Amino acid sequence: MELSDIPGKYFEVEEPTIKAMLTKCGERPGLFHITLTASQNPPANQLTQRIKVAEKLIRDFPEGFTRQASRNLLGAFYFYDSQFSKAIQTFQEVIENDSKSLTASANLAFVYQRLKINSKVSEYESKLSMYDSVGQGIVLADQAFALLFDCYVEKDILDRNILPKELFCQSLLKLESSNRHQYITEIQYWLGVTYSRLYAQCPKRTGTENMAKECFMKDNSQGNWYSLTLRAKVLSNLGRTDEAICDWERSCSWNGIPTDWCELAKAYHSKYKLCKDSDQDTAQNCILKASDYFLRAVQNLWQEKRPEVHSAYGEFLREIGEVREAIECFKRAIEVETPDKATQSFRLLFETLLQFYKSCRENSEKTEEELNKSLDEMTYLYDVELRKHGDLENETKGFIKDFEEEMLFLTAYFKYYRSQPTLFVDGKSLSDYITSTVEPEKIEKWMTLVEENVKLIHNRDKFKRQIENICSKCGGGYTKRQLSFFPEPRVKPRSLRYPFDFYVIFSPPDRDWVCHVLLQTLEVSYGYKGAVAERDMIPGSKELFERVSFIQNCPKILVILRQEFENYPECNFELAHAVLRMKDKNSERIVVPICRTINGMHPVLKTITYLNAIDDCNWNKLIRAIESK
Repeated sequence: MELSDIPGKYFEVEEPTIKAMLTKCGERPGLFHITLTASQNPPANQLTQRIKVAEKLIRDFPEGFTRQASRNLLGAFYFYDSQFSKAIQTFQEVIENDSKSLTASANLAFVYQRLKINSKVSEYESKLSMYDSVGQGIVLADQAFALLFDCYVEKDILDRNILPKELFCQSLLKLESSNRHQYITEIQYWLGVTYSRLYAQCPKRTGTENMAKECFMKDNSQGNWYSLTLRAKVLSNLGRTDEAICDWERSCSWNGIPTDWCELAKAYHSKYKLCKDSDQDTAQNCILKASDYFLRAVQNLWQEKRPEVHSAYGEFLREIGEVREAIECFKRAIEVETPDKATQSFRLLFETLLQFYKSCRENSEKTEEELNKSLDEMTYLYDVELRKHGDLENETKGFIKDFEEEMLFLTAYFKYYRSQPTLFVDGKSLSDYITSTVEPEKIEKWMTLVEENVKLIHNRDKFKRQIENICSKCGGGYTKRQLSFFPEPRVKPRSLRYPFDFYVIFSPPDRDWVCHVLLQTLEVSYGYKGAVAERDMIPGSKELFERVSFIQNCPKILVILRQEFENYPECNFELAHAVLRMKDKNSERIVVPICRTINGMHPVLKTITYLNAIDDCNWNKLIRAIESK
């Protein structure tokens, strides 16, 4: 690609400006004559960080162009840090691996010149006579690499990316007829990285169409799979979905990673939305493809935390009407999301729950119990998220705007069932918190409607529930709340030997978490059949006998622990029988302790490895514990 082939306003940079930039950089070997943003006296902390980056690149690329370019850059950073002996040693290592490295020779001549050792200067300058087209190409690539990985603080975003792009392009032109195939592949890779930066940081600049064309890499080997993913992203953003799908499929067939499987699935999802009303066969095929690739993305995550993958899968499932499955995906996204970003995943989850609740209210076939389950799940999750983050004002405003009637009823529900001071957040009831986010001009009408809904709840027999005292023997006083609903149990267990896959021992304060998180995940998402005494005891049987029977007839006993656990006699009774069975079977793997609060571990179980579920639960570990023999 010649400079004359570039449009006059490519990314809003005039052609003369590009030529001036290249002229300033030149084709002379070495890194020191170009204007790196690492000046002669950069801050020590910046140099330390840059040295670490260069060292990591050397570790990640054991051979080829990137390793050599990284060493040259590392030597330059050592020089700036006044570590002259290390700089010389690093450049000499480059020459040992490639005696024709013009950049390393020029860099050594520069260092020795600064040190006034002129005999060495002449020795290395004499090697610069081997300056053919291939050498020029590698020199240009070295300079582009240096500009790409230097600390960007002094240049405009466009300038600091457009120059390395042009240098890489010029380098490839000079190397295209050479036998340096590995170098060419790696330079194409870094050119792809540069294109990606340009498009990500300058998406509204002109010339994106030309960039997409240039991003086509002649090298289609498996080693260049990353370039395909970069081009696929560009093509997808340009609306060329079919071409993007082709690139992602080829890239994933060579090196499938979760994020690329997810991008491919999202591309099929986009295609489905475009053709669902016009071409049913194509739409159906897109649904199947997207489902397949989303599933692959999730299955290949293993221990990797990628909330965006779960959220994208949830949005797809919601789009095709699988709302209940979408809710479970959004829950998983919340669990793996970093604390400062969790509200984004929560917003998707709560919007879907509101949508599901709205559809349940409009569906005459839905029972009152199903409505109450959905409502109770929303109240629990909103309560937990608010206590975790302390502020959901913007999210709540959005919920009220899109689901005003449902949020009105939810506010009334909080006001009626959860008005005790023990359940306040920062001294404010949950109903008052939601009301505080309503626009001032609408507040009077809102409060009137909330009171009407409170009266409606009060007058309906099915909403009149016995307010229970969680623990009449506990000194902590009364805690009044609406009872949570357990999910419907599975018909058959996954175990072939036992009637259940696990039994759960828990104290009343953890009831909501067991209902809405543990059982929802293990039974609804993973397909296990669990047992809890309150839900699965047969009417007419003796309660204590039935609890012991569960413990004896489940392969795993999950014990949900907190500091208050020992205050509940029924919990101590069940735990004693679980420990007795563990000793009889001579296997500690029968009991799986799950700790929900700090210092919540029970003394009897201190020799057993527990699962930490204080903030979130590692479901992969829990599944392995359930599956272990």
